[in-house]
Amino acid sequence: MSLDLPPRRPLPDPERMLREILDDTAAEPPGPPRRGTVLTGVLVAAAALGVTAVAVPAVLHRVGTVAATPSPTARASGPVHPTPVHPTPVHPTPVHPTTGTLALGDSAELPYVRVTVREATTSLPFGALVLAEVCVRGLPPDSTGDTLQVGWTSWTVKNVEGSATAELRQGPRPSKPPKLLPREADLRVGDCVSGWIPFNADEHSPVQSVHYSDALGETAAWDGS
Repeated sequence: MSLDLPPRRPLPDPERMLREILDDTAAEPPGPPRRGTVLTGVLVAAAALGVTAVAVPAVLHRVGTVAATPSPTARASGPVHPTPVHPTPVHPTPVHPTTGTLALGDSAELPYVRVTVREATTSLPFGALVLAEVCVRGLPPDSTGDTLQVGWTSWTVKNVEGSATAELRQGPRPSKPPKLLPREADLRVGDCVSGWIPFNADEHSPVQSVHYSDALGETAAWDGS
């Protein structure tokens, strides 16, 4: 007895099936990969070709992978170093609010007088000595005369022990005393007077600063070093 068999159908080409799967996957729009669908298609095509399990990862590599990009917020920040604070150096002589702290030899141009300190030293018979010059530049508006009085009372010096006013020590004097600034002098505009001013201060302590302050409110300061 003869059997009627159905006509023979050509088997699909497995290589063509694998290419179609890969081409369809590459043509899909961007979005989360459908790993289950792609993996199933690849495995079916691989089985048709007789591809072993060792070759499957290579096929999957062609499908594509997504690289993980670290978030900017996940970046570790470096250590924070505080800004160092440097202390302001302290000058032994405070800066004068009007003239600043002048150097020896400088002149202070004040409204009514010009004052110059040329030297500051110490002496055993006198204590401290300051060589100064005072010149009258003008008279205050309420002046009743044509002169301005200058003298010792406007001067002080400072050392490590404190302040000392102008004063002549009691005791023996050198045979040739220095020319002293007059204790008081009335000067007209344009007149000047100069000389040493004595201070009853410790002769073993150097003069740190010299200060001028008169009855008109005019002030100035010099660095004694």
